[in-house]
Amino acid sequence: MRRSFIPSVPAAPIYCLALLGLGGALVASADAPVTIPSPALTSEGKLTPHTRAVIAEGNAYLLGQVETIVADAKTEKIVPSPTGDAVLVAVSKRRPFHGVTLTSPTPTTPADAEPLNGEINLVYWDTRTRTARTLLREAIRDDSIAEIGQIEWLPQTRSALVVVNRVAIKDGKPGMFEQSVIRFDTAAGSATRLASRQYDGEGVRLHNESLSVSPRQPLAYLLLQEYLPAPAGKRTVPRTSLRLYSPRGFRAPITLPDGVGRLQWTADGKSVYADRLSEPDAGKANTLKTRKVLTLVNLETGAVTQPDALPAISRTARTQESPSGRASWAVEIDTRPGTLQTASGKSQAVSTLWLRSAASVSASVPVSAPASKAATPLPKATGGAKGAISTEALLITTNARREAELATENSAAILFTRDGSLCAAPIFRVSVTAFEDALRGIQRTAAISNAKQAALALFGYMQDYEENLPPVGGETAGQIGPYVGNPEIFQNPATGENGFVYSYQGPTSFAQIALVAETQLGYVSGPGGRAIIWADGHVTWTENTPR
Repeated sequence: MRRSFIPSVPAAPIYCLALLGLGGALVASADAPVTIPSPALTSEGKLTPHTRAVIAEGNAYLLGQVETIVADAKTEKIVPSPTGDAVLVAVSKRRPFHGVTLTSPTPTTPADAEPLNGEINLVYWDTRTRTARTLLREAIRDDSIAEIGQIEWLPQTRSALVVVNRVAIKDGKPGMFEQSVIRFDTAAGSATRLASRQYDGEGVRLHNESLSVSPRQPLAYLLLQEYLPAPAGKRTVPRTSLRLYSPRGFRAPITLPDGVGRLQWTADGKSVYADRLSEPDAGKANTLKTRKVLTLVNLETGAVTQPDALPAISRTARTQESPSGRASWAVEIDTRPGTLQTASGKSQAVSTLWLRSAASVSASVPVSAPASKAATPLPKATGGAKGAISTEALLITTNARREAELATENSAAILFTRDGSLCAAPIFRVSVTAFEDALRGIQRTAAISNAKQAALALFGYMQDYEENLPPVGGETAGQIGPYVGNPEIFQNPATGENGFVYSYQGPTSFAQIALVAETQLGYVSGPGGRAIIWADGHVTWTENTPR
């Protein structure tokens, strides 16, 4: 079964695709960095004559240019928004510090963790602005350790609740523990501290606090379970309370029956319930017994009841979801090993990340990097009668770890970490017709531009050869090559093959040409036609005559 992650996107003009362009992935080889070319859009989101797309089910899928979200930091958490167009990322920038030894684990640090110094950041990034914003900075010092414990998006909003933990370190041991809940409004870029609790080192072991967000409503609760000392021979049950969060803020705590079990959200996301209670067993020391008792907490009213059954919920409420752009695209992200051919001819094993048609079943993916850009062949491409416009797969990057996907109705992005940085590669979909028409127009414009430069080269040659044109039947491209800034002007922009033809058959003396405006010197072929070079220097486009 095909695993799809990218949404349906309505056809859009190519010039509107402003998020795009993958210029290439840098791979460190034993000799030197090697650039792997990729047939993508420019950094400004524009098509080039050599842009190719993965064609599937009547649509063209294009890669955008890889963008760095966070550089030189360790990615701790990546949490996409429910709508799929944004992400919150917890990262740490740390370095070892000396003189502190944690003798026991804390809620924020495992027992074998190395003490570090630096800072933690909460970073916001979305597919619309493509600009990373740091919403939170918390210092990590030799006397205080901090971490971002939870990141929870609130459905139907652009806000998220974030739990920040901090432990004071004194004489190498954990001391005061502080937990804060902060609401971040990503649309406004604002932060509001909603709740904060402090415990001493002993209290850390006696309390367990967690945040849970409704799957469908902008509601959440902060659960506190407190384990009080038990009498001799008795086993204690947790004392549980919760604080409800709504867009208006936290309410007063709601006390639940002692020993209440794990809370679960109802299908409509407006209430929570537990179906078991734990209590001391009177007949056995240090033993708890569990019985089935339904406890229901209505988060809209704060009422705690123990009904016989959960209330009936309408089908509409059960199926209501947060708006999301996720839908089935006919492409997949494919991760597999490959090989890199370096400039010196050596092979190097790499991991590769590809955008590929879901129907593609290639057994292996060789990755080849030429010695120079000028010698770069176009990727293997296929297309219809109008020429090659597509490729079986597009290389996203190499030696990277895939982290997450963002997807909306208008764009998608693949998030991956590489060389200590978190990066994003945008992906866009347009109809094949829109892509082909736009690409053909750009290629035709490029062919006309190439023909004008070839004309200038011919006139430059004549100036040096006493107003004589190159001889008929000679290697004309080589003869006028010294007058050309870029040898790629002789290529057909649609195929990358040689497209320059010197078709003139008359006398080489330019003075002997009677009607220069009507005398054809040659042409540069392009998609479905050719750009004709006339003896007076002007260039016209003509379509090929159908056979």
